[in-house]
Amino acid sequence: MIEVFKLSFGYRPDLISQKTLDELYVPLTSNHDIDKWNMKWPYNRNKIESYYGLGWRVLRIKERPSKDLIFHGGFISGTTPFIGFIPSEEIGIIFLINQQSRTPFESGIDLWGEFLT
Repeated sequence: MIEVFKLSFGYRPDLISQKTLDELYVPLTSNHDIDKWNMKWPYNRNKIESYYGLGWRVLRIKERPSKDLIFHGGFISGTTPFIGFIPSEEIGIIFLINQQSRTPFESGIDLWGEFLT
């Protein structure tokens, strides 16, 4: 996952240019499904905007657009990954577990919350 992270978030410009990566992260479609996610949020959920980019989700706080979380919380039967990046902090988040669980997703969102204060 470290290599996927490097490739996806600009640490391998010899393979993917920053310009191309920036196009992947542009919020294309607003998404309101976070209202259905039954979890504790690290910030007032009504102030979180959720978008789809090209293969990535983007969460943004209305008052703090510089603290975006770009992530993918995939699912493969038997494992649960979460990979994310907070560009303004240059912080990467990777969680992998060998079971079906919400823990990686919730932990990734919680860690993002640590940088919102």
